[in-house]
Amino acid sequence: MTNLSNSTAISAAFVDLAKAHRSHKERMAKLVKPLADAKVSAADLKPGGLYYDMLIDGVAQAYLSPTEYKIWADTSLATSVKGEKTERGKLQPRVTSNVSKVRNAILEACGLTGKKKKESSAPRTATQIFFDTMDEFAVKLSADDASDKYEFDPRLARDAIIAMVKTLK
Repeated sequence: MTNLSNSTAISAAFVDLAKAHRSHKERMAKLVKPLADAKVSAADLKPGGLYYDMLIDGVAQAYLSPTEYKIWADTSLATSVKGEKTERGKLQPRVTSNVSKVRNAILEACGLTGKKKKESSAPRTATQIFFDTMDEFAVKLSADDASDKYEFDPRLARDAIIAMVKTLK
């Protein structure tokens, strides 16, 4: 038997959530207006893009405390020492893991699309998915900050993946 008072509370929660979601979209539209007016593109917010460094800095300021932000922003500090992550190194993943989430929210609110999926007539095979995944790993391991993210030599791993893919193809 359904508890009527519980149903009422759940129904009210859904109403509150819907209102919050609607107001979130309205607020995001207002917040991204300066970006849309400046004609900021999706490419501008990608790594290497015109505003990417500002995006990362903004995410860091939003997600870190003022003390943590000072540590994160001080590029003279190392991110790891002898394989151990330093205080700054521990903060890096907290920032980078949220950059894409914020970027995607901005693009959605601006009405810009992120990645357009290719429409193909045939579904991808397991082999194609495997090679695509290996290619993605090779790109990730080539990034400037790859040595900060992994506890192994990313260049060596990238070279091994490339050699493996060449052998299998």
